[in-house]
Amino acid sequence: MTERSSEASARTIRQQDSAERSKNHSWWVSNSIRLLLVDIEPLVRRGLRMRLGSEPDFDVVGEAGSGEEAIALATELEPDVVLLDVRMPGMGGLLAARALCAERGDCRVVMLSLHDDVSTRRAAEEAGACAFVGKQEGSERLVRVIRNVAQDYEIGPQDR
Repeated sequence: MTERSSEASARTIRQQDSAERSKNHSWWVSNSIRLLLVDIEPLVRRGLRMRLGSEPDFDVVGEAGSGEEAIALATELEPDVVLLDVRMPGMGGLLAARALCAERGDCRVVMLSLHDDVSTRRAAEEAGACAFVGKQEGSERLVRVIRNVAQDYEIGPQDR
């Protein structure tokens, strides 16, 4: 292979790679999972936004610090998944999940909490949450659960 044909071949591969990246980016953008993050702690919301926002198929469309604010924003923004802290002052996450599920039958709620015990998980499920993730669990699991919930995959008992 001559030097000139080698350069042309490398340029063609780069063009194909660029076209493939553009095609994949378009797929991710048009099929992104719209997320609403709800936690009383701004620092927690910021961390979640940074971590989840780095996923190519996630689009963080809003943040709320209370259950009341979550309901208002969910109505306005129509997220695919609401990531909701269980314990918040005022309307807590469990009441907010119940209200969201009653208002929007298509709303998918993932409960997030430091209090990862059987009774809290049961209360989240009874409130209509699709899944439950303990805050102490790794972000990889949270990402997987969000994707599964958004795509209506069957959630196993460990995620309830």
